[in-house]
Amino acid sequence: MKPQKGWATVWKLLVAAVFVTLTFLLTISGRSSSIQTKPLLRLDGQWYFETDLISGTLAVGERPDKQGYSQKTQSWVVYSTNLPSQYDDPHSLIFRDLSHRTTVSIDGKEIYSFGHSPQYHEAIPVGAYHIMAIPPDSHGKKLTIRFESFGSVLPVAKVPEVIIGQGYTLLARTIVKNAPMILLGLLILIMGLLLSIFGLVTLSRPVSNEGIVFFGVFAMLVGTWSILSTDIPQLLWGNHQGMMIIKISCFMLCAVPFEMFIMHVFNPKRAWLYRVLSVITLCQYIVAVVTTVVIPGSLHAMLYATHAIIAVTCIAIIWTMINAVREKTMRDAPWFFGSFSVLVLGIAVDFFNYYRDPSPNNNRYFVLAMFIFSIITGWRTFGRLIESYMQGVNAELYEKIAFNDILTGLPNRTAFEKKLDELRLDVQKCSNAVIVMLDLDHLKQINDTFGHRAGDGSLRKIASLIQEVYGKVGGICYRIGGDEFVVLLDERGAKQVTALSSELHSKIEKLNTSSIIPLSVSLGYAVGSMADVSDPYLIFERADAMMYRCKQQGK
Repeated sequence: MKPQKGWATVWKLLVAAVFVTLTFLLTISGRSSSIQTKPLLRLDGQWYFETDLISGTLAVGERPDKQGYSQKTQSWVVYSTNLPSQYDDPHSLIFRDLSHRTTVSIDGKEIYSFGHSPQYHEAIPVGAYHIMAIPPDSHGKKLTIRFESFGSVLPVAKVPEVIIGQGYTLLARTIVKNAPMILLGLLILIMGLLLSIFGLVTLSRPVSNEGIVFFGVFAMLVGTWSILSTDIPQLLWGNHQGMMIIKISCFMLCAVPFEMFIMHVFNPKRAWLYRVLSVITLCQYIVAVVTTVVIPGSLHAMLYATHAIIAVTCIAIIWTMINAVREKTMRDAPWFFGSFSVLVLGIAVDFFNYYRDPSPNNNRYFVLAMFIFSIITGWRTFGRLIESYMQGVNAELYEKIAFNDILTGLPNRTAFEKKLDELRLDVQKCSNAVIVMLDLDHLKQINDTFGHRAGDGSLRKIASLIQEVYGKVGGICYRIGGDEFVVLLDERGAKQVTALSSELHSKIEKLNTSSIIPLSVSLGYAVGSMADVSDPYLIFERADAMMYRCKQQGK
């Protein structure tokens, strides 16, 4: 014990020394600038605007309809301001827009275009981060940004927050700014993927997986939508309209798997309501896709129907959960109700912000609430699944003990009788079945002479040989008593029963050449007929009688 205490002291001293050394190195290390410290220029001044009806000046974040003009009558808006007179070339600029065709010019010369055909399908509205290089010697020149409506009911674009800086710095700062939302979406996506995989794996087990696959699919849809809503994947890899379709589809369809999850977990009395809601959601998605192609820009308008379906679904789920809590029909109902209330609050706040002032950030509270909801719900559901899984494992273990012989590993008499009952229900199999009855000779003498341990070993050897010979033709081998075995053969094995019996005797004789305990078996068999359909046990009795005659002859 003393040497161990000495080594423990040395180990603690070494750990302390490593910590002190690391602290010293960090203290004397130099510091360099990062992307967070590099200067950026924001065009925070007044912008001149012009629409098809009005003109004037606005600050960053404002839009013309705030001045009392109807947003639906303004199909385009142009914002302009002067670039700073001092900045170092080369520089770029970046800004974000919710969903408009965009054209950027400097002194009337176009430098960037987004959302126009033939590069983009004009029926599908799309927004993005717009990043572009500023031509050299553009200092002090007029910057013009033109936004055109896709034909949707969204308001005209706000005055964008335009930031000027080095291209790499702008990209890195934009990613860092959206990192929390990306991280939350990624965590929700990974959790949904893991839950789905685990749920699919357990489908083959005798376990109720509590609809965890549906919840996993729901989490994956929400996680994907959350990540794409940051517009960072689009900024890095392009294909803005393709990712826009995926993003909107995830949002419009996420209610379906969640409704199925609630049905499996709570078993509501009005389960038909959730089936109806899921059908309505799917139909509404199909209608939205068709309408978008026929009527350009109508996709955002179809979101109103999606919002209404989500609101009705939330009300139905809350009512179901309240009943579950009140009636105490589910142990975890209070946890589900509390976490879902947080989710509903996040949805309500984002819906309010969307209708008050649409912006790319109208999903942040929902994503945060969804993360909290997913953690609590996933934890409780996963716990219930593990508990159900262990119950299934225990049930399998008990069934194995009940239907299998512990010594030889073969199915036991209970399993054999259950199989006979099944044969009674299948006329063809019963009439073509063959039952082989086998008995290990002189087991009592083996036990008395060599001991019960040797007797058990002899039973295992014979069981292994029986399984080896008859198992290759599909025979099912059983140990039904102390020294008695039964093999059930189908039509294929019935044609070879005599040859198989001879093969078994040959293998036993070969085994005896290297064993001090001589082994032998007596066997008999019987073939089923139509007369045995009502009682397959008659086949067993005939096989047992034949085996007994063989045993008597052997004596």
